[in-house]
Amino acid sequence: MDAHGASVELEDAEAAPAAFVGTPAETDLQFYSRRGLEESRSAKRAACPRAAAAHRYLAASYSSLVKREMETAAALDSLARLIP
Repeated sequence: MDAHGASVELEDAEAAPAAFVGTPAETDLQFYSRRGLEESRSAKRAACPRAAAAHRYLAASYSSLVKREMETAAALDSLARLIP
C-alpha cells in the first residue's frame, strides 16, 4: 500500500521479474518489519556470539526504523484529520 492506503502494484515488466508483475509492492514499513524479524531469527540461530550480536544489532536497527515509520504515519494522519 502507498501513503494513501491504496495498493501499489508492479506493472513494468522491465522493472521486476515476471513472477512479481501484478503483485502488490512491499511498503517500507513491511520491509523493515520483515527484515527485523529475519534478523531476530538469525540471531537465535547464529553459530557464534559475535554473529548473534551483529544480527541483534541489525534487528534493533530495523525496529527503530519501524518505530519511525509508525510515528510518521501517525503524525501525517493527525495532520490529515485537521484538514476541513
